[in-house]
Order: sequence, then structure tokens, then C-alpha cells
Amino acid sequence: LTVVTYPTAELRRAAHAHRCTINDLLIGAVTAGLRDLLNQRGENQDSLELLASVPVGAREGSEGGMFIARLPVGVPDADERLRIISQATAKGKMRPDQGVAGIVMLPASLARLGVAWARRAAASHINLYVTNVPGPPSALYFADARLLQAVPLAPLVAGVRLSVTALSYDGQLAVSLLGDDNMVDMPVLAAGVCAAFEGYINWPAGS
Repeated sequence: LTVVTYPTAELRRAAHAHRCTINDLLIGAVTAGLRDLLNQRGENQDSLELLASVPVGAREGSEGGMFIARLPVGVPDADERLRIISQATAKGKMRPDQGVAGIVMLPASLARLGVAWARRAAASHINLYVTNVPGPPSALYFADARLLQAVPLAPLVAGVRLSVTALSYDGQLAVSLLGDDNMVDMPVLAAGVCAAFEGYINWPAGS
């Protein structure tokens, strides 16, 4: 488990400059980190894409659900990768696959079968999960003690080896990278994610 944090205000400004969302920056940073990891392994290709399951929250007229984001790890240009991701996420949010979100509305006996099917399907169709959850914008207290940091954690399921979970809390976005024992090069992934975030924050769009 590796956790990185960034000020949400800086990410919000970066997202505005790149005409995208903070979630797009998150997915873009994860894509950059995975590109570095695969390049070091000698496993990257120009047309390679990895598939990430991304949840969509319920909105007016929509129950929410999941969509599959194609991460363009084979694209060398960072601005082009972010453009591809931003377009893909905008399209995915408009028509999310109800998937597991629909399963939980079934009767319990059918829901259990549906979840079992989803886990088997995920193992062969998804490389990772990326989840971004908005948290409390101001600090929380318990018995006069201030909660200093909130770190999200999504367990690995269905044979998927990498889970990325982000949570905003009190002006900070915490991003948890959780990998299984086969992810021995997690430091390379984490360094790539951090470098991408720094690039988004410090460089103007199109530079």
C-alpha cells in the first residue's frame, strides 16, 4: 500500500487549466505511472491500453453504475493521454453500464449469483479499479480530537491486482495505491503517479 496526497485546490486549478475534471487528472496520473512501470518491464507497446473499472455516482435521471475506461499507456505524449481520457470519461459518464449497480437491486438470491458472475467477469476483463470519492470539505472532530488525515482503501477482488482509491478530505486528496504480492515494482508506479500530478499542477495545458 502506497498513499500520496495533494491539495485539492491545486488539483482543481490544474483541472480547470486542462479543461477536465480532477477525476480525469487522477486517471491520467495512474496511466502515466502504469506506463512507467510497463516501460521498465519492457512490456509496453504503442497501441497498448489497460482497462480500468470506474464508478459513476447516481445523478438526476440516472442510478449510476460502472464504466470501463481505456487507459492509453501506449501513448507517449502526456497531454494527448489526458485528452483521450477526458473524452472517454465524459462519454462513459453519460451512459454507464449498470453492471454491479444493477445487481444490488435484485432479490438477494439472484444478487449473490450476479455478484459471483461479476467477479469472474472482472478477472478476465479488467486490469484495475479506479475510484474517486468526495469526502468532507472541512475537518472532522471526535471528543475534541481533530481527524488529521483520511486514507481510503478498496480491497482487491476478482483477481484484479491493482486498486486505486482517492478520497478528498479537508482540502487534501489522498490517493491509495494497493497492489497484490505480484506488484513488486509499486514504487515505480507511485513515482510515476506523483510525477504526473506535479506536471499537471506546475505546467500549463498544452506545454
